[in-house]
Amino acid sequence: MNTYNHNGIVFDDVIVNTDEDYSGEMWSQMCGKCQHQHSDKVVGLLDDNGSGICGVKGCWNEGDSVVYIDFPVKENNN
Repeated sequence: MNTYNHNGIVFDDVIVNTDEDYSGEMWSQMCGKCQHQHSDKVVGLLDDNGSGICGVKGCWNEGDSVVYIDFPVKENNN
């Protein structure tokens, strides 16, 4: 499992795509509570079609309010 720090939010469940068309793109999941808590740091990155357990370190929430978060490719290549 990969970890990643985005704007001070540590994610402990990050997927790095290896498919040719999406190579290097990274994403995780985020629950409603964490979305609300970090709303200013994830503007424009959330996709309403998520599932699974929240990827924010220390959070284990899951359910209907979980969405995917797609990290900017430019940021991923730093």
